[in-house]
Amino acid sequence: MKTEIAPFFRYGFPLVFTTISMYLLSLGDRYLMKYMLDLGDVGVYSLGYKIATVTNILVIQSFQTGFLPIAYRMYEEPGKERFFRKTLTYYTFVLVIFSLALSLFSEEIITFLSRDEEYYIAYTIVPLISLALIFKGIQYVFSLSLHFVKNTKYNAFIVLSVALFNLLLNYLLLPAMGIYGAGLASITSFLIMLIVFRIYAKRFYDPGYEIKKLVLMILLGIGLYLVSLLFKGLPVAPVVLIKGLMVISFPFILYLFGFYERIELERIRGAIRKWSKPAKWYKNLKDFRDK
Repeated sequence: MKTEIAPFFRYGFPLVFTTISMYLLSLGDRYLMKYMLDLGDVGVYSLGYKIATVTNILVIQSFQTGFLPIAYRMYEEPGKERFFRKTLTYYTFVLVIFSLALSLFSEEIITFLSRDEEYYIAYTIVPLISLALIFKGIQYVFSLSLHFVKNTKYNAFIVLSVALFNLLLNYLLLPAMGIYGAGLASITSFLIMLIVFRIYAKRFYDPGYEIKKLVLMILLGIGLYLVSLLFKGLPVAPVVLIKGLMVISFPFILYLFGFYERIELERIRGAIRKWSKPAKWYKNLKDFRDK
């Protein structure tokens, strides 16, 4: 009996420390803020953080819940490399475009939700936390390689180390940069965690993730957001229209960079033809349900 339990204990016990460390990484900045900044700053940062974490709730957590059992099953299947490769690419696509939309419209969202003008500045935190969450979402997929080979001790070590580093970085940056120091600390910490997970996980299992495409999407998202700042100060209606066009343009700009494979373009065209006729939507949905 002891022999049967031991493998499960070696696999599961490190994940306890991983979970605790992830909570520390996510909440440590606000804990330090209470002692190092004004309560008003804490409120502004918390509001911006809550808006940004809509991405975490709707995209990252939903993906993690649905993908994990599929990932374990696919790991035993032939040809799994392309499945994992393309899953990360298009998961990142959804993650970036959702984060971009949330960042672009964060000012309008917070202005609508908040009655106190002092909190309007919270919109400037949303893009920083959104970028950090993109890195968090990607590193989760990288970390799964360690789960597949049951080397979860690395997960615990990496996340705990990054959590402690994040606390140190917040301690150093908060006095000089205020709430923006916390945002920069989150970006830096999750990026380092992503890189370290990639390095360690690659030693055990590497399906050949499309790293260049991931970098392209992230840089394009950042670039579009920076361009949107040029229109600040214009009337609300044209600014909202411009921001909407930026979000819509995201997949088309990727096309100009040769992002899509030929088979992907064929499937996109087929989907457009299939769903472009409203009269066939019921039949399409029925066929999809019966599969």
